Amino acid sequence: MLRTSAIAAFCSSVIGRVVTPSSVSFLRRRSIASSNEDFNPLSSAMDQAYPLRWHNARQRPHMRLLVLSLAAGALLSQQAPRFESLQPDLFSTPGAFVNAWADYDNDDDPDVFVGFNRTPNRLYRNDRGTFVDAGRIANVADTRAVRAAAWGDMDADGDADLLVGFTPGAQSLLRLYRNDSGRFQDVTEAAGLVVMAGALRQPA
Repeated sequence: MLRTSAIAAFCSSVIGRVVTPSSVSFLRRRSIASSNEDFNPLSSAMDQAYPLRWHNARQRPHMRLLVLSLAAGALLSQQAPRFESLQPDLFSTPGAFVNAWADYDNDDDPDVFVGFNRTPNRLYRNDRGTFVDAGRIANVADTRAVRAAAWGDMDADGDADLLVGFTPGAQSLLRLYRNDSGRFQDVTEAAGLVVMAGALRQPA
């Protein structure tokens, strides 16, 4: 559960809502029959938590939750009645701002791009439930401060391409990476996406 100003129910024992930077507490409803205000706290507040993302683990019938913050990160797997941390040595790295999920290598496992604040960005490739950082190999380990990221097949070739948004600076706010069989090429200028002014933020 996520405590927000208004609690939205999913009709299940777990309720989720994306939250922008603020203190966040995880809550569990005492029972399905209980009221929306009847919760047990599951975690302490997190420092500067950034947009959270649920995703369904195809290999197992449960949900995962990726939590990012300036202080630390975590990939949590639903193991009823609680969540367990997966690969903390990989996902606990501090300074992450954004995340975006997609199966970029078309192996039916969801992968995730994580953008950091002036440290190399990461592309966590999912190999049957085990994640490895393929950011440098895939050519997306930029060190500029990232504020937004999204996937889409911009050239309709069946591969997920990556659009990344950065803080203002001497280079374009946007960078479009075309996916060429798992390695990405910067095609920002060719795509007409050079943007030199403005501000970007990961949508909630």
